[in-house]
Amino acid sequence: MEACKLAQARSFLRFLDHPEGVAWVITDRRRATALARLIGRKEWQNESKGRTLENSLGKQPIGVIEAMQFDACALIEGGPDMLAAFELIIQAGAQEKVSVICMASTRSQFSPLDLKRLRGKSVRLFPHADKEGIAAAVRWIGQLEGVCAHIDVVDLRGIAKDLNDLTSLDDERWKKVMVFGEKGVVDESASI
Repeated sequence: MEACKLAQARSFLRFLDHPEGVAWVITDRRRATALARLIGRKEWQNESKGRTLENSLGKQPIGVIEAMQFDACALIEGGPDMLAAFELIIQAGAQEKVSVICMASTRSQFSPLDLKRLRGKSVRLFPHADKEGIAAAVRWIGQLEGVCAHIDVVDLRGIAKDLNDLTSLDDERWKKVMVFGEKGVVDESASI
């Protein structure tokens, strides 16, 4: 609940009364990209879990402008991972230091203006632990190199499929991952 409150306070989380049902929407002040999911984990009529809203660009990252006022940001893919990132930020007590940038899909990319806005930032990527997610992370690192002061990657392969899945681990599994350094550690070399 606190993660949702923080996302809403930062104007990332909104709600939409859609003909198919009430949806939660991830967007930012630009509103160029908006991702929607129906409440209650229902699927859209096209049988997808999430959808990019009509007139939404879809490839543009969500949250770049908002990240400008922070020294660091978590780079994730998809609405559920955005809320999971806010949960981890709260757990770490880093609400005043870290923002979140959401890539709408693996096809998303940074524009030259986005990269200019991220100059000097520290970025931590939480890519999805599948072939497409890893390929997208490699592409995003290529865009961010030479712009950001620091880039690292959290490798979730073998632990969770994505950041949202990671936050669902039971306490014992979570302790093993975080304390004993199972495979999901920060890769300081920023390569996958």
